[in-house]
Amino acid sequence: MDKKTINKLLGALERMNETAQKMQQSKELKIWSDISVPITLKEALSRLTKDELSDIRKNLEIQGASALKKGELIDLLSMRIPLLLEKMSMTMDQERYNIIQKIIRNGGSIVDPKLAAPQLDYFRTSGILFTGTYEGKRMVVIPEEIVKNPFFQENDKQLTAIFRRNTEWIRLT
Repeated sequence: MDKKTINKLLGALERMNETAQKMQQSKELKIWSDISVPITLKEALSRLTKDELSDIRKNLEIQGASALKKGELIDLLSMRIPLLLEKMSMTMDQERYNIIQKIIRNGGSIVDPKLAAPQLDYFRTSGILFTGTYEGKRMVVIPEEIVKNPFFQENDKQLTAIFRRNTEWIRLT
């Protein structure tokens, strides 16, 4: 390649890199936008876009709701998510369960969570954990309906066995 072509390619790569950085910054601002603590499930879901709500719906395999408007989808998800905790737990590993338990024991939120992006994405698409900034600090928040839900307290021994099994399966694969 001649020098002119190389310079054009380098310029294009630089612009692509700048665009990717701007997109990442925009995503970070959205993920860590202001949040209230404590928060209800409806309030937490209202912070999300219609596409993000649809991702949660698909992840939870809720059928027949693709045509709903944002408000209707929020109402549906806020009713169904607490009922689907058992189903969600069947695919959860010990590490994710420990994170949920830590947040619940802390009253539904933790400051500066230090969770990896894939973990945050997993929890955000499940509809049980939300991120934001509260009083200038990054927080991870579980809505009140899930914190107060007896599911994670009443089934601790049974769930621990499932999470250990899932963890072992993950390690094996």
